[in-house]
Amino acid sequence: MRISAGRFMSTGYTQLGDFKKYNLTGKFDYRFPDNIKWTGYAAYSFIYRGFFIQWKGQNDPYEVDEANLDNYAKTNQLSVYSKLAIPVSSRFAINVRASFVRTLMGNQFGEAAGFNPALGQGMEFQVDWLPHSGHTVTIGMQYQHDAGSTKYFGDHKGFFIGPYLQDEWKIRENLRVTAGFRYDRYQLIGGPKEDLFSPRIGINWQPWSTTSLRASAGSGFRAATIVERYLELAIMNFKIKANPGLKAESSWAYDLGFRHYVTENWNVDVSLFDNEYWELIEAHLDLIRGQIQFRNIPRARIRGIEATTNISMPIRILGLNMIPSLQASVTAMDHKDLKWNEPLTYRPKLLATIKALFRIGSAQIEVDYRYASKIDKVKIYPINDRVPMKFLDVRASYDFWHLTVQLGVKNLLQYNYAPMESNLMPMRTFTVGLQGEF
Repeated sequence: MRISAGRFMSTGYTQLGDFKKYNLTGKFDYRFPDNIKWTGYAAYSFIYRGFFIQWKGQNDPYEVDEANLDNYAKTNQLSVYSKLAIPVSSRFAINVRASFVRTLMGNQFGEAAGFNPALGQGMEFQVDWLPHSGHTVTIGMQYQHDAGSTKYFGDHKGFFIGPYLQDEWKIRENLRVTAGFRYDRYQLIGGPKEDLFSPRIGINWQPWSTTSLRASAGSGFRAATIVERYLELAIMNFKIKANPGLKAESSWAYDLGFRHYVTENWNVDVSLFDNEYWELIEAHLDLIRGQIQFRNIPRARIRGIEATTNISMPIRILGLNMIPSLQASVTAMDHKDLKWNEPLTYRPKLLATIKALFRIGSAQIEVDYRYASKIDKVKIYPINDRVPMKFLDVRASYDFWHLTVQLGVKNLLQYNYAPMESNLMPMRTFTVGLQGEF
C-alpha cells in the first residue's frame, strides 16, 4: 500500500497566474489465491487558481484589467479506479476495470457558485486469449456514464458504450499484422444518438535486423461533450453560446514509416501521416456579435511528414565516463479546412525540437531548443503581427550521495511569444532544485 500527500503553491508569472493545490493519493495491490490480483487507486485534489484570459495591453502583457481581478475558481475532484486481473490459464485472462470521477467547481469568474457536482462512472471488461501460438486476441466492452448540472449548461446526462475486438497475428518472426474494430455509440438522454463502426489495421515488417517498416490505417470517433453542446457563459467581452445541434467528430488516420539503426547507438525514424476529419469540432469566434460557439468543420485534413533521430556516443577519457547524446525531431505538415480551402487555426506548419545532453561522471548539462513556425490563421485580431516560436532552455545537475542538485534557465533568450492572442509565454525564469531518494 502507498499513500502520498502534497501541497503546491505558485505566484505564477502573470496576474491571476497564482494557484494553490492540495492532493492526496493512495494505491494498493492485493493478491488472492491462484494469482488473482486486485489493484485500487484513489486521488483527491483541491485547486484554487486564477484565470488569465487576456492581457491588459501590449505594454502590460503580464497584467489584466482591474475589472477582471476576481477571475478565480476552485475545483474539488475525487477519482477512484479499481482493476481485477484474473489469469484463468496461461492462454486466457480476464480484466475488469471500474472508475468513478466526481468534480465540483465554484465561484467561476467572480460570480456566485452555480455548479453542482459532475459525475462520471465507467466500467470495462476485457478478455485476452491466445488461441494459437501466432495469435493474441483481445475482446472487450467499455461503458461510460456522465452527468452534469450547472446553471451555465443545464442538467444533462449521457452514456457511451464501445465493444471492441483485436487480433495480433504473428505471421513470421519478422512480420506482424494487427487488425480489429470498435463500435462506438453515444446517447445523450433526451437528445441525439450517434454511433460509428471503426475498423483498424496495422502491419509491422522487419526485413533486416536493423530496419523495420510499418503501415497502419484506422478510423476514430468523438462525440461532442456536454460542455461543448450546452455551455452558456459570458467572459469579459465575449459570450459563449450553446450549440445543441453539434455533431460527432469522425476521422480516418493513415501512417507509413520506417525505423533504421545506423549503429547500435544511432537510429532514424521517418513517418508519413494523413489525418482526414469529418465534422471536426472547433471553437468558432464571431467578432461582430462578440460570440464564441463550438461548431463543426464539415471536412478538414492534416497531413505531413515527421522525422526523428537519437544518437549517443559513450566514451571514456582520463578515467571518466562521458556520454554525449542528441535527440532531434522535425514535423512538417499541411492543414486545411477543405470547405473554405483555408489553414486551420492556431496550428503551425513546422515544428522542431533539439535536445543535446552531455554527461560526465555525476554531472550533466542539457540544452533544449523548440521551434514552431508562424501561425497562419487566428480567431481574434487577425491583422496583428505574428512571429515563430523560438525557445532555448538550459539545465544542469550534479548527483552526490542520495541527492541531486539542479539548476536551470527557461527561455534563456528572453523570447516573447504569444501562442494565442493576448497571452504571452513566460519570461526568462531561473530554477533551483534539490531532489533526494532514501
